[in-house]
Amino acid sequence: MNKFIKVTSYGGNVRTVRMVNQPEIIDFIKNNPGQSENSIMGSIYGFFRGSTRESNKKYADCLRRALHSGKIRREEVKGRSYKFIYFINDLPKVEIKNDFVYLSKLKNKNMNIIKLEGKSEFFNLSAPVEIGPLKVKLLSQVIVCEGKIDCIEFVDIENPTYNGMKISDWRKFVEMNKEWGIDYDKALGEKFDNIFEESVVKEIIEGLK
Repeated sequence: MNKFIKVTSYGGNVRTVRMVNQPEIIDFIKNNPGQSENSIMGSIYGFFRGSTRESNKKYADCLRRALHSGKIRREEVKGRSYKFIYFINDLPKVEIKNDFVYLSKLKNKNMNIIKLEGKSEFFNLSAPVEIGPLKVKLLSQVIVCEGKIDCIEFVDIENPTYNGMKISDWRKFVEMNKEWGIDYDKALGEKFDNIFEESVVKEIIEGLK
């Protein structure tokens, strides 16, 4: 599997970028069950939310597609900075026959029995947060299934500043303050839960429709 692609910018410059893809993510989860989203993306792609200016969207969207296609599943955990850990779904083995007529009949048969059981919607929300001299924007993703909120997930932070100065290395800033007894990960997690409370989010989403 090709893990890199070449991208051409508007100015004509060509650069090589790392592909984010489901097979690689699923294979990692299969061999490393029970990992958080941040651990998965950090281990495969070296991407840690909040430690770079790069957006988390392509990583989060790829994981969600694998989740909602049924290839993987997740379990909620309590008392951690992350809310979910991921596992592979054990799928039955399918016998493949090199018979075009057989495959055509199977396809037609499946088309008649497949039913749409539900639809999901994705909403991206943000909110500014202040903790003393620290200011950040919290980003969340809300998944709505059949009109009901399935989950409200922390996605990333943007524009972190401290006393008006931009924080260039978020992870380093967090670890340094932990040594001084200030856990900004925990504080932001509590802020997130208070701000993106389900009843409030539900009201906002209903107002968008």
